[in-house]
Amino acid sequence: MKKKIFSIILGLSLTGVIFLTFFGSGSTQELSAVEINSDQKKAAIIDQLSNDIPNQYFQNTASKLLEDAGYHVDLYKNEDITFDFYKKLPSLNYEYVVIRSHAVHGNPEYPSPKLFTSEPYTTEKYIGEQLFGQIHRGHFEGESSEVTAHLELGDTDLNKENFTMKISLDENKDVLQDTTKQYFIFGANTVNGLMKGTFPDSTIIMGGCNTLDSTELAEAFVARGASTVIGWKGWVNSRVNDSAMLSILEETLTNGLDAKDAVEKIKQDLVQPPDSKADLLIYSKQSI
Repeated sequence: MKKKIFSIILGLSLTGVIFLTFFGSGSTQELSAVEINSDQKKAAIIDQLSNDIPNQYFQNTASKLLEDAGYHVDLYKNEDITFDFYKKLPSLNYEYVVIRSHAVHGNPEYPSPKLFTSEPYTTEKYIGEQLFGQIHRGHFEGESSEVTAHLELGDTDLNKENFTMKISLDENKDVLQDTTKQYFIFGANTVNGLMKGTFPDSTIIMGGCNTLDSTELAEAFVARGASTVIGWKGWVNSRVNDSAMLSILEETLTNGLDAKDAVEKIKQDLVQPPDSKADLLIYSKQSI
């Protein structure tokens, strides 16, 4: 009888261990899911320039402005920003997306502005997407006081003057080394055809040169669920770009201006180098 009772107790004890182990693990996953799927608003800072033109002040200040406005903030740095990451971006449920990135304007055949990923280009990945022109390759170079980005289509030797973006580097920053390393870049056809899910009526700031030289990329983001897209026509100084993005966050999130009024106010106060013709623009559902 004692052996039988001992066996029952031992069995219950082992069952309890198994029960606690199984449901303990499940509880952890459930808590994580609750955190991810809570009612708290989510925002993403995508800093593709975190290696080339680092700005810790921008990261810290943008994060604080968003957090003070009630957003949970995820910061993505250079190594995180792959083509696959961008493909799933709409499905991650970010209501505010701040993109600090190299970019390059299109051309008559491919008019959509292109955003850089940080993923090195290779002919061995995304073969179908490359064949169908849904992803391209580009490179940027550091030249004394500026960064130049080039869009490359196929194996054609381009007249690069037609596909060039320049960003003046801050005088107090290290100069980016010259490089011809190629990266995957993407435009409107990726957003339209390859991205998964929809943005939850999101505001998207595209902090990169030429991101609104034409509206194709902004239109694609709005068609994918964004409500407002802000970007630049022309090339912009990196210091001016970062300052303008922080001002947009402050004016909209802290001071309560709508995005259009915030852009107009910032444009009036914006101090740019004498040779710069960059124009901060907004595209929204109301633009359609």
